[in-house]
Amino acid sequence: MSELVIDRVVAGLEIITPKLVAETVALDQIESAAGGDINLNLADDGGLKINDSQGETGISFDANGNATFQGTVTAEAIVAKKILGLEIFTNQISGIDESVSVLAEKLDGLETDSEETLDLSILGILEKKGSLVLAKETQFQEATIFEKLSTFAGNVLFRGEISFEKVPTFNKDTAGYALIKEGADSVEVVFEKKYANLPVVNASLALQKIEDEKVRQATEELLLMSDVKFIITDVTTKGFKIKVGQTALSDIPFSWQALAVNEMKTFESEKATSPNSIESVFLNPIPVYNNAEAEASVEKTIPAGPAIPSENPLTTSSFRVSEEPAI
Repeated sequence: MSELVIDRVVAGLEIITPKLVAETVALDQIESAAGGDINLNLADDGGLKINDSQGETGISFDANGNATFQGTVTAEAIVAKKILGLEIFTNQISGIDESVSVLAEKLDGLETDSEETLDLSILGILEKKGSLVLAKETQFQEATIFEKLSTFAGNVLFRGEISFEKVPTFNKDTAGYALIKEGADSVEVVFEKKYANLPVVNASLALQKIEDEKVRQATEELLLMSDVKFIITDVTTKGFKIKVGQTALSDIPFSWQALAVNEMKTFESEKATSPNSIESVFLNPIPVYNNAEAEASVEKTIPAGPAIPSENPLTTSSFRVSEEPAI
């Protein structure tokens, strides 16, 4: 074996040698000469360090397979038998993003012959990005917040008190307007959906907003002068009628409200015992007098005093006088 000691060796194509000993090797690329693996043999207490231009170590490997990264590790997937700090021990972790829907599928696949209960306790926040379907009774034992529109497709039972911070909105069968047109004496209100029980119905004269102030004032005065008498009649689960005492000389507007009440009660007054009750009136009808008989009856009951004026309506019109004392 011969040795060659020189300061510098320059080769234009390549240097072929089975072993190269050097303190520093500057190169741009390392590749396998035979097309196989590239082995890096380290001493038992040695390691491989990758430093930056300032000499600071960013990545280091030791002979036992331990690695230290000073920066961020980015990977598409991490497969590990054990991850310290998370206290998760499993044969393989292919991902940490297991959704609630996958968990629900696993729970649906559990079949037991006995009536067993599977409890799931979550100490933190359970966040579900997709939909959540609960097939059985669900209890919310603490305050629950629904941030967006909530739809209850079936019946809803509230056992406690209900408070509204904003104005509630009801469907079109709860309230509305009705108009008895000129020449008619009634209007029928038909519910879009049938009530389960007879609703309690109220109605009142109500003018909708009229922009023209003169027209509004004239309409108000006309309704007040006409002294409209009306009743609510023919109430069913499908609708009701509003009927006035006489044919309308002009359009008569109403507003109405219908309210469904569970187990509605009817309160009745006590039976009248006064002799002036309706039964007494029908059993003792008021006698009818002609003018001469009325004057004679009045003369017997009026005490002596000033003369009765000639325009006394008692002598100028026919009327009925009862011998019963006034109430």
